Amino acid sequence: VLRLVGWLAIPCAILFSMVAPPVVRLVYGSRWDAAIPLLPWALAAGAAGALYHAATMLMLADIQHRRCAVAEFLTLGSLVICLFVVLPYGIAPYLGAVAVVQGIVLLWMLGSLRRTSALARGAVARGVIVPLVAGAAGLLACAVCRAGAFLAPMTSLRSVWGVTILFSVVYVVVVRGICPHEARELMAYVPWPGRSA
Repeated sequence: VLRLVGWLAIPCAILFSMVAPPVVRLVYGSRWDAAIPLLPWALAAGAAGALYHAATMLMLADIQHRRCAVAEFLTLGSLVICLFVVLPYGIAPYLGAVAVVQGIVLLWMLGSLRRTSALARGAVARGVIVPLVAGAAGLLACAVCRAGAFLAPMTSLRSVWGVTILFSVVYVVVVRGICPHEARELMAYVPWPGRSA
């Protein structure tokens, strides 16, 4: 569960952060340009939140109700503190603080799941670290290709597709290179045309 969520949420957050400017302008128009710098922070908080919720479900399934409640109270208390301490500095720092809070509590939750053997050895590395590494490789490949003028500037839908395809190919190649067995296992869940359910 953690691997599936991590392998989908983390690259989506990275990719959507990269293509945010042209997509926001294309879909909503230039009057929403002020929202563009907030999207990477919101997407980081969303990815951390997705992993946090997956860990919550795993803790509940492992009958760790008390620790799950502690995690919820830690998160709630930290977010209330962030509202009063960080939000006065702006929405971007607040969204960053939300991502950090959820990330810290998530690390505690994953450690708790690992101590009770609810997560296999290496599950955190395969579920969180691998998609971060593969996403960073995709981000780097796109940056290098844009700097070398191999990719058009991201001003049109066509250029967004180019970045999306390059990022996705690099991401999949890196993930398959690091975790070939897990990648094949995940692909078994994809509803390909002609495959019976």
